[in-house]
Amino acid sequence: EDIKNIVEKNNDAINVYKVKPSPDSGAARFETGTVNLEALAGFVACIEYLKHIQPDQVKSDREQLIQSMDAVFAHECEISRHFINGITALPDYTLHGYGLDKLQQRTPTFGLSHKQINADVLAQRLAELGIYTWSGHFYACDVTNALGLNDRGGLLRIGFAHYHSIAEV
Repeated sequence: EDIKNIVEKNNDAINVYKVKPSPDSGAARFETGTVNLEALAGFVACIEYLKHIQPDQVKSDREQLIQSMDAVFAHECEISRHFINGITALPDYTLHGYGLDKLQQRTPTFGLSHKQINADVLAQRLAELGIYTWSGHFYACDVTNALGLNDRGGLLRIGFAHYHSIAEV
């Protein structure tokens, strides 16, 4: 049974807080008023951008999108591998989270700490070099507290995306 049939069968079973003029059943009761055209236009532009990362005019839009996302995943694994190899070679840094053993189960976003330098200071120094990172607890206060990092600025967070090169990493 596909998702569309499941939603249609269960749609009316969901209690919806709605305005009086909206219908009592069907999808229209979830959203009233004008459709968010700006968001839809942005969504379409995003899909067009993504599917053209690995364009193939012979393939369908769906196949192009899948091919592009596979390419993004492969590239992000490559830059993650490069970053992890580099940062783990530096003795004063600790990489928190998955390492090379679970490379395909992570995103190219990394939490780091330094043995002596506060995460806030690291982020500031990197910003002065044009390298944009963040520091803090990132809503994981209990985790950073358990790691003993809350009084040291939390974690330094650095992330990469499909448009970053190995040289930038």
